[in-house]
Order: sequence, then C-alpha cells, then structure tokens
Amino acid sequence: MRAPTPARERERLEELHAYGVLDSLPEQAFDDITLLASQICESPIALISLVDEERQWFKSRLGIDAAETHRDEAFCAYAIVYPDELLVVEDATLDERFADNPLVVSDPSIRFYAGAPLVAPSGNALGTICVIDREARSLSPGQGRALRALARQVVAQLELGRVVGELEKAAAEKERYQNQLEGYQKTLEDQLAVIAERSVTDPLTGVRNRRAFMDRLREEIERSRRGSPCRHRQHRGVQHGGSGGGRSDQGSRRGSVSSQGRRAEPDLLRQRRLTGLLQRSDLSPTPTAGWSRS
Repeated sequence: MRAPTPARERERLEELHAYGVLDSLPEQAFDDITLLASQICESPIALISLVDEERQWFKSRLGIDAAETHRDEAFCAYAIVYPDELLVVEDATLDERFADNPLVVSDPSIRFYAGAPLVAPSGNALGTICVIDREARSLSPGQGRALRALARQVVAQLELGRVVGELEKAAAEKERYQNQLEGYQKTLEDQLAVIAERSVTDPLTGVRNRRAFMDRLREEIERSRRGSPCRHRQHRGVQHGGSGGGRSDQGSRRGSVSSQGRRAEPDLLRQRRLTGLLQRSDLSPTPTAGWSRS
C-alpha cells in the first residue's frame, strides 16, 4: 500500500533538493545523532531518512546495510504526511498499512517502528529520524520527546550545511568577479598604453609628431632649470692672514665670480631660447631627425 502524498509535495521536494544533501557522503554529526537515537530508544536500528520522489535515502544508518529503499516500502513516507506527529507502529504485522510490506515479511523483518518528522522552517517534512526493532514493543513518553529533540538537531545540521554551501558559492562568485575585474583592468591598461603611444606618433610614417616634440621641449626646459642653480655660491676657502694675503684672496674671488658668470651665461641663453620656442603658438618644426608634424 502506497502512502498518501503530502499536501505540498512539489514544494516539499524542491525544498529537499535545495539542501543539496541527497547522495552526499556520510558525516560524523549525523552519525552521532543516529547513535544517540539508537541508545536512547534501545533499538538495534536507527536511521536518518530523507524521502525523495521515488525513494527514501538514508543520510545516516545504524544496524542495516541498505543505503535506500523504494518509497512505496517506506514507513517514513507515512510519517511525513503529518509533520506535527510522531508515528509509532508497535507491531507492523497487525497494522494493515504494513502487514504485507516486503520490509516486514522479509529482511529486516520490521516489527516496531517510531519516526519523528524532520520539519524544515517552512513546515514541510523532509524525512524522519526513526528507530526500528525486530520485536514488537512500545516507546515511552520520554523516549518520544528525546526522538523529537533529535529530529530538531538533524534539521539544524541540514540548515547549517545549506548556509555553508551558500557562503561557499558566494565566495566562489566573488573570486570569479575579482578575476574578471583584474582582467578588465589589464586590458584597459594595455589599451591606454597603445593610445598614449599613438598620440605622439605619426600613423603614416611612424615617427614622432608635434605633440611628442612639445613634450620633449618641456622636459628639456625643466631639465635646464634643474641643472642651472645659482652657481655663484661657491665654497670659500678664505685664509685669515696679513693684508697681502687678503688682497690675493679678494683677487681670486673676483676671478672665480667672473669665470662663473661666463659659464652660467650659455645656460641662461639656452633656457631663454627653449622658453621662447615653447611660447610660440605657430611652432612648426621641420619633420627631420625622427620628428613629424601631427
């Protein structure tokens, strides 16, 4: 007998798949919860079962080897129909829903079943945490409360995994965009370098144009200014002595100043000529020696 379908089955399945947990590897956190359920309820079999469209898959299992069963055979498929209730079957052979179930009439020969739904924040039951015995028995109220508490812990672990997955995805997206931006920046820098080179080069001849000439002229003027400080300041090696020595010293200084003036004069004239060239708006250099008009 197939279990009835939950009222919001499509939404429930979408939510289950969104957790990305189906067919995942075993995890210690879930295995620990399964062990606690087995110990608290004194049952040889304990499962964390997630009910998919056609199967129930065990995220964690203790006491059986099967990794999944068909949904038509799943006790848990009945449990998820009523998310707020604990499903307890004390003797499956006496319950018409399960009396001819293959899991009852053959291995693992289920007699007792108790399952607490795994209720997501939306209210949908994704599966159950359940305990199973091969002998008919009952579940104490305290064991039932503990099983519900463990079900909440399973959902908390599922939520944690979902959040971690979203953060990892966001981090990967951020890294991808960062790499794209770096690529765009490199391309832009290369393009700007090409534009800068073309702005000072004649496209037909490949030689430097008027703009390049003007830039070089400015550089030369600045270099001339930096290289022509007030050279009349000179280290004075004045020796204190008699009047004859003083006159000789004064003559040496006059000769030094005169010589300095002669050396500074060509620099000043050169600087004035370059400044005059720069200020002329009708500057039209002849395209020789590697220069061309723009």
